[in-house]
Amino acid sequence: MLKFPKDFVWGSSTSGPQTEGRIAGDGKGDNLWDYWYQVEPNRYYNGIGPDKTSTFYENWEKDIELLVETGHTAFRTSIQWSRIFLQDRGEVNPQGVAFYRQGFETIKAKGIRLLVNLYHFDLPFALQEDGDGWENKATVRAYEDYARFCFETYGDLVD
Repeated sequence: MLKFPKDFVWGSSTSGPQTEGRIAGDGKGDNLWDYWYQVEPNRYYNGIGPDKTSTFYENWEKDIELLVETGHTAFRTSIQWSRIFLQDRGEVNPQGVAFYRQGFETIKAKGIRLLVNLYHFDLPFALQEDGDGWENKATVRAYEDYARFCFETYGDLVD
């Protein structure tokens, strides 16, 4: 029988755009995935776009319990820039900030190692529309602000 080492890391990986979804009034701004779905919904399996996904935003507590039940010792997710900053920088969405804080605190309280990706190809659409996305240095500066905000806000929880 094959045995894994005692300190073997069991985990899974997701991203905000793939799992969170979107509900009316959640304060999330549009990102590239949201725009693409609006333009070409036929490109998405069964027409299920980034507004639905697997509804982690609504069911995160149950989903984290499933991590525990399945023996996870690590979990990698992402923070959606467009859930934190409604356009690209400046105005912060307090609902988004609280969502990630609560989820991350719960993951840590369950003894699960937390890894966080800050960008999963989900650029706030305003940065693409107003400034040619990553080809514009203003986007890089906006990302720097976003990353700094995330480090300061969640750095105590992320492994």
